[in-house]
Amino acid sequence: PGGLTIYESVPREIHLPTRSHTERLEDEVSDLKIEQVEGNYSCIFSLDEEEVGRVSFTVRLRPLER
Repeated sequence: PGGLTIYESVPREIHLPTRSHTERLEDEVSDLKIEQVEGNYSCIFSLDEEEVGRVSFTVRLRPLER
C-alpha cells in the first residue's frame, strides 16, 4: 500500500517441478505478517531482474474481521 515494498524474495535458482517438489509462492509468504491488511497491492514477478509478470488486487476485510 502506498507504493511500499512489504516483501522481497531472496534471489534463487528456479527448478522445474517434479513429482516430489513444486515451488509455490504460498510456501514463501504463508507466514508473512502485514500490519495494515486492507488496501491496494501489486505483486510483481521478476526473473534475472526483469519484470515478467504483475498483478494488482485490493484487499477488503469483512466487518467481523476488522
